[in-house]
Amino acid sequence: MKKRLLAMLMVLMLVVSLLPVGVLADDVPEYYRIRDPQALRTAAITKAGYDPDNLAVGIPPTITTRLYTYDGRYSDANSTVVVGQYYENTSVDATDRGVIMPDEIDRIRVTVSFTDGDYHRHTESVIFDRSEFDWEYDMDSVAGGHDIVWLTLNNTTLSTDGHKVEFYFQPIGKADWELYDIVYVNDGESIGSGMPADPNYGSQNFVSWQTNTDGSGYTLTDITVINKDWVVYGTKTSAGGATAYHVMRDSTGGRHNALQDEVADIYNAENNTAYHSGNVEITAIQVNGNGGEHTNPDYFRNGWRESNRHYYIYNVDDVGLDNHQNTRIPVSEVTGITLTGIIDGNSFSVTIPKDELALQEISNPGTSDTIIEISVCDKLDGITKELVESAEDAPADVTGVSYPVNGKVTIPEDGRVTLLYKITVTGDQNAEYIVTDEGATAVSGSLRGELDANGIAEIYVTKTFSADDVVDGVLTNSASLKNDNTTLPPDDGNDKDEVKVEVEDEGGEEPEPEPEPEEPRDPTDTELSKLAVVLECTNGEVEHAEKAKTFHMRTTNCDLEIQQFGEEYICTVAPDYEKILSTYNTATEATHEYEDGGKQFTLIWSANTNAWEVAGDASITRQVKCETPEPELETVWVYAEVNGVMEEEPIWRGSAKYGASTVDYLNSNKASMPLTRDGYELEDGWFNYDHVGQQLSAETTINGWTNVYVKFTGKPQTVQVMIYRNGDTTKPYATIDVPGYKTGDTIYTEDFNINDYYAKDKFATDFVFDGWFDDGRWNNYKDAGCPEEDFTTVDEIYVNGWKNVIAMVWDVYPVNYHVLDEDGNEIDNKTDYITERDLAGYELWDYSKAGHTFDGWYENDKDIGNDSKKEPVPLAPLKKYELYGLCDPIPQHLEIYAAIDKNKEEAVKIYSDMVDYGTPLVAYLETLGLNTDVFPGYSPEDGKWYKYDSPEWTFGENDTVSGWTNVLINYLPNEYTIYYHGNGGLYKGEHDQVSSTFNYGSTATIKNNVFEKAGYVFIGWADDADGYNILYTGGEKVDFTNDKFPGLLANGKVDLYAVWAEDKLGGGEDGDEPDGIADYRQVFVKYVAADENGVVTPSFNTFNLEVDENGKVMTDVPLSLKGVATPNADATFAYWTIEGLGHDGGAYSYEADLSGKDFTGYVAGETYTFTAYFNGPVVKPEQPNVYEIHVTVHNGTATFCGSEVTSHILAAENEDITITFTPDEGYTLDYATIDGNMLLIPDNGVYTLKLVDSDHTIEVFYESDKIGTEDPNEGDGVPDKYQATVNFVAGENGEVTGDVTKVYTIFGADGKYAEEGVITPSLEGVTVTPDEGYKVDGWTNAADERVNPESEITVEGGDVVVFTVNFQSDPSLKEITSFEKKLVTDRKTYHSFGLRVPTFIRNGSTVVVDEGKGVTLLYAISLTGTPGAEYAITDTGADVADGYALTGVIPETGVVTVYVTKDFTWREAAAAAYRDNALVNTAAVELTDNPNEPGQESTEEVDVVIDWDDPNVPVVPSDPDDEDEDDEVFVPNWLNTEDHYYYIVGYEDGEVKPNNNITRAEVATIFFRLLTDDARARYWSQTNDYTDVAADSWYNNAISTLSNMGIINGYEDGTFQPNASITRAEFTAIATRFFDYTAEYDGAFNDVSRSAWYADCVQAAVDMGLVDGYPDGGFHPNSNITRAEAVTIVNRVLNRAPHEDHLLDEDEMNVWPDNVYGAWYYADMQEATNSHDYDWIRVSGERVEEWTEKLPERDWAALEQEWSSAYSG
Repeated sequence: MKKRLLAMLMVLMLVVSLLPVGVLADDVPEYYRIRDPQALRTAAITKAGYDPDNLAVGIPPTITTRLYTYDGRYSDANSTVVVGQYYENTSVDATDRGVIMPDEIDRIRVTVSFTDGDYHRHTESVIFDRSEFDWEYDMDSVAGGHDIVWLTLNNTTLSTDGHKVEFYFQPIGKADWELYDIVYVNDGESIGSGMPADPNYGSQNFVSWQTNTDGSGYTLTDITVINKDWVVYGTKTSAGGATAYHVMRDSTGGRHNALQDEVADIYNAENNTAYHSGNVEITAIQVNGNGGEHTNPDYFRNGWRESNRHYYIYNVDDVGLDNHQNTRIPVSEVTGITLTGIIDGNSFSVTIPKDELALQEISNPGTSDTIIEISVCDKLDGITKELVESAEDAPADVTGVSYPVNGKVTIPEDGRVTLLYKITVTGDQNAEYIVTDEGATAVSGSLRGELDANGIAEIYVTKTFSADDVVDGVLTNSASLKNDNTTLPPDDGNDKDEVKVEVEDEGGEEPEPEPEPEEPRDPTDTELSKLAVVLECTNGEVEHAEKAKTFHMRTTNCDLEIQQFGEEYICTVAPDYEKILSTYNTATEATHEYEDGGKQFTLIWSANTNAWEVAGDASITRQVKCETPEPELETVWVYAEVNGVMEEEPIWRGSAKYGASTVDYLNSNKASMPLTRDGYELEDGWFNYDHVGQQLSAETTINGWTNVYVKFTGKPQTVQVMIYRNGDTTKPYATIDVPGYKTGDTIYTEDFNINDYYAKDKFATDFVFDGWFDDGRWNNYKDAGCPEEDFTTVDEIYVNGWKNVIAMVWDVYPVNYHVLDEDGNEIDNKTDYITERDLAGYELWDYSKAGHTFDGWYENDKDIGNDSKKEPVPLAPLKKYELYGLCDPIPQHLEIYAAIDKNKEEAVKIYSDMVDYGTPLVAYLETLGLNTDVFPGYSPEDGKWYKYDSPEWTFGENDTVSGWTNVLINYLPNEYTIYYHGNGGLYKGEHDQVSSTFNYGSTATIKNNVFEKAGYVFIGWADDADGYNILYTGGEKVDFTNDKFPGLLANGKVDLYAVWAEDKLGGGEDGDEPDGIADYRQVFVKYVAADENGVVTPSFNTFNLEVDENGKVMTDVPLSLKGVATPNADATFAYWTIEGLGHDGGAYSYEADLSGKDFTGYVAGETYTFTAYFNGPVVKPEQPNVYEIHVTVHNGTATFCGSEVTSHILAAENEDITITFTPDEGYTLDYATIDGNMLLIPDNGVYTLKLVDSDHTIEVFYESDKIGTEDPNEGDGVPDKYQATVNFVAGENGEVTGDVTKVYTIFGADGKYAEEGVITPSLEGVTVTPDEGYKVDGWTNAADERVNPESEITVEGGDVVVFTVNFQSDPSLKEITSFEKKLVTDRKTYHSFGLRVPTFIRNGSTVVVDEGKGVTLLYAISLTGTPGAEYAITDTGADVADGYALTGVIPETGVVTVYVTKDFTWREAAAAAYRDNALVNTAAVELTDNPNEPGQESTEEVDVVIDWDDPNVPVVPSDPDDEDEDDEVFVPNWLNTEDHYYYIVGYEDGEVKPNNNITRAEVATIFFRLLTDDARARYWSQTNDYTDVAADSWYNNAISTLSNMGIINGYEDGTFQPNASITRAEFTAIATRFFDYTAEYDGAFNDVSRSAWYADCVQAAVDMGLVDGYPDGGFHPNSNITRAEAVTIVNRVLNRAPHEDHLLDEDEMNVWPDNVYGAWYYADMQEATNSHDYDWIRVSGERVEEWTEKLPERDWAALEQEWSSAYSG
């Protein structure tokens, strides 16, 4: 708690009581004045921790003060001025904070500036509490008749125990931080009510107290637990207050999802639920203010931001409609936040008050926004304490404690016992806690700390008790918790917990009570304060602050002696008179001595009141006297004001007696002052330094530290403006005098307007000037040739004599360019402005337009095309120019593709043409009338033309043909309808048809039945009304295509018909009513009794049968019977019989209970009757005889009455026995016998033996049946041993299709199946097709004998006969369908063959040949013809390209492409240009295996233009918009481009420093590491000629090897300068030396001249895509290259293409804190610092790397040692 709080309240009451009536209400004091400034200075220095006695002599301290009120207002510190010997501070506040009344003042800040004895200057601020002053109200003071409140320091001393908390703020209008308050807090406590009021920030809002001035760091609140010293700053909103609030998801302590946790806690408390943060979805948040106002939770700009890190609330007044309305809530008025959303499907709205939140201002880079972060505070729930009752529950290593037995503890003889307690604190994760447990010692855990991740802290403490601690037989111990600051569950509601334990009574007598103390205690300060010593000074000649001063007794200023006289105690109080006198001397600033003797006080002890009472006088007055002091010497400083500007340093210092005349003293010392200056005049008089402009009068006296000044005024001087024109420095064009300047003045050139001194030439459009120069800078500028840059002009010129202000102006003339199309219309223009200085280096507009040719500039549009009239370079003379040039479009490829759902993988090209560059694309496409019937079932998307390369975009009305253009027409599925027909059934009693609509190619869901038909049930959908072909039963997912629904495309619809089945049985009590299931899918069983000798239950069963995947009812599943026959008491059960299809009423079972017995051999849809027979008194049928039927089945089974027959069947006499025979899978019936005679088994396998009258033996034989005559792969009911297979196959160069495999059955002479015999194969259904150019050459058998495949052959059952058809070539069918030779003009193809790219112009129809040189041209020869045909190409003088041949066989594709080169000599090129302007080349082809096919030839011509060393010959590169241009690759020599090793490393501090410069040695090392092993071995060197590259330097091998290669070189002075930063020009030159490619600089950059040594290197690097320029149009060749720029170029040299979204995860690769995702160099820096494997992918059409694996880093140092050993031996 705040230590001064009580004293402050008491003094406030005292002040209020002492003030005159009406002061608090009406009278406003005009001044607050310090009664004793010196005492305040001394006290402030002491409070600041310095010695007030150790100050510099002659430099008195100064102070300023500021008054602070209880409500955060404050006075203006600047109003405090020195007046005599006291300080005044007006209450009228210039910042309009209002007057301050005495009762409103809380504290005073004093800032003291002083110089210590070592002459170190200090400025310190301290806080005085109002209780440290005595307050006196003086109405109409003698000091000018003002109302004054006097403040006098008293002897009150406030405690500074505890931790110091300093508060700083920025007063209104101030940028500096000032001390606001200081509070002392005990360790482990919070400030609580001692928190200072929020400072008044005027129009801005106070936010919070933060540990950093920028609003970051930790927030201090009134509940913050203080366990160290704090310094905090009062943050505020920027002007206008908060523009937005960020409600943070996490807590102030970083607890994740704290906001959702808080919502769940509040909701659970209100609804008795147990949700957690994962159940909470916050959809809206509002900030609440005073008076019920709040921000609009639905405001359209609000929402979650930064991956839900915070919720953004726009804080602005908006009077728009609906969700555009909003109310702004100032920070100072925030009362809390309300959150709404969903918890587990339930809506919620909860409010969190401000005292559970932390507000903090943050910066918002790049914007003017002021953001206030609102975070949930981490809170504590409560504390529990429990006694540990056994060692098993104690932490390890805890010893020396006792545990209770039967709930009680025993205190041993020594009277002490130590117990162990467990304390548990709960709350939010990471919440700080402090536990107080007096006398306890923590043995596990800490009494102060943070809760763990589960929000729990467990502490074990021990406490030792004595017998004196036992109260009522119980030991009690408690623990309390600081800042239990929540009432939400699971809060226990307590911040304290108490544990009691009983003490075992050991007997004995109660101890005697201790005797009362016999002697009284010492007097307290309160009792001593009743005694006072008064000192009075008797020297009337000296005036000082206090003549009489009272000193109340304290234990610190007196000695005490207590004596006993009888039963009374007397205390003698002896004042410490020396200490009292010393304090009096300090207060009066004078030295005194006592003039009389000292006395003592007497106190007597009162036993009745237990207090000391005064005996005798309570006050002692002593007289003292001081000496009259000599007058003090005061310091006088003299300053100089020069031309109205005061100099900072004084020019003279002196000392004068206090009270002396100031003017007389200064005049008497004038001769010793420096009062003369060249070029200046001294004004008369002396002036008051503290009141500038006020001249000292003769009556002014020295009354303290005195500051005066004198005035110097400069003498008039001449200033002249000189104008030079258009580079002529021989004489000025104009000279103008400028009056009004004097010595000491400063000429500010910004005040000079060049237009006041110069007007442009009448033919010029404007003029420019290079700034203002003084004489020195003008000479430098002139000597350098008047350059445009790198010369500093002057902003200020100091006048100390004649001065010239000089300027050079340049007239500006226009150069107007007009670009014309072929019709003479102007399509582009530009105007340049040139001066005389620009003329020599001026280059004509290098005009280019994508997809167009341009032929240069002419002064007359009628001269276009006439080279002799072409404008020269440079232009001459200087004048206004009008220039014209012709721009023609180049035809471009246009291809149109069709695709379904933009699937380019299956796109079909439907159109191709050449279209002029710039043609409006959409308008052109709409005129084509394309055939759109491409994909059956699909139609093109109306009105949309998609970009083939980026199908997510469409071409718009403004798009034009700008290169090779690929258009994609997107096809969408048509919509078709399935019609469902009731077919006798109705929907809702009236509709016989319903429908569903689907898109073609989608998944159609077949409807479930919606129709009803009386007496029938629905069983499926068929494709016709007859219902023979049931396709679906409903609910199936089917591809909606013509394949699945034949006729869909032709008919435009699908018809499905409901199929019905009869339903008459299965329901009701007797099973004779419908049951909703088709009868044909059921079996009905009835149970009856043959007579009345018993009963049968139940009466019937209905069995529902399953259907297989083909819709066939499954009858092979046994049915579980339920019939039970119960005979009467006088009867017995005999047997069951069964009647129904397949059963004739014979005996079925002799068991009365059929429950669970399997029933097989049934037929679907049939009814079976089981009859039970009994033996009893009722007449019953006569019992028949029983016979045995023995059954054996080979490769099959036999079943009787649903059971498999394993050996024999019992049959009653004259009973019909039905047996079902079933072959194993893949077998069929061969024959059967009964009693040795042939037995005919029906096809269905069901055989009935009629009227059994004896025993029988039946044997059935089944044989394999896996092939058949109908389907060779399925059985046909004929055993395979009676059949043979014939296969028809094709030899090479043809195929056989159709019925290529046939099965034939073998018959004997008797017409029966035979295992050997004759068959006659047939070619019916077999189609033979030779390949193109081939014909049939007969059939052969397996023995390669020519045969007739349709003649009779003898075979055995199971044979496989193979006939092969042969083919032979038919030359008469081979032909050439096309042959063409075309000149190749694209750069990529030339590069792929390692050829130099010729220069082509005029859309590739003309080649430019350098004077004196030949040219190599590349041709593509295309041949189409019959696959398999042999061809031979002739091309006189041409060389076939590597990997190609002029002879060969036409492949299956029917297409052959061959590349050839032809070298044309300079003579041939010159002759062609001279004669017919064309180089001609012809190729021919013939088929060598078909002499009847005539050969073909193709001739290609290309015009020739000779480059007669004239730079104006145009060079037109390949079309930059070609779709394959991005794949053009320049491959460097000597560098390893395959392995992506890292080649730079980071620094020791863990950073990679991308923006640092890179040195020349580092660059050499990078390229040295990237060399191929062959290149490094070939050029290895460890020696060089550089004077500054030592053999033992770490970079020697790299520099020596690359110098040996010619890649790098040094400087003219013989140095290499390895540690110097490398420039962009130097680095670019090194990079291009690895390529064969060269170029001539085209002037692309405004800071690279054609004559620069590096110009051509820069151009080559630009052409190859290695470097870029800057937005200002420059290349910055002489700027140092950064590490990021360097690795970017290196990656391009190596053709590496990293992509920031296709690297590895950050935990899988090296990452750097200063290489952050999103930086332009991020991917390139990662590429350079990580070895990795990769695949190539395309992103937005660009070829980039996709990293697949991090590779081990290479140890470059070890490798270099290895190379050194290998190559230097």
